Amino acid sequence: MESGYLEVWLLFPKSSWVLVITQGATVLLKPGEGARTQVVWPGFSVAVDELMA
Repeated sequence: MESGYLEVWLLFPKSSWVLVITQGATVLLKPGEGARTQVVWPGFSVAVDELMA
C-alpha cells in the first residue's frame, strides 16, 4: 500500500485462498466464495474456484 496501490490480491494455490488487501480492510476468501473488487474496479467479481482453475 505504501507504493500507492489501492488494492492487492494475493492468490494461494495450495490452500485455494484469495487475500484481498485495501487501505481499509483485509478479506480472506475461501473456495466456494466469490471474490469481488473492494476499490479498484467496481462491479467486478469472480468465483474463487474459477481463479484457482
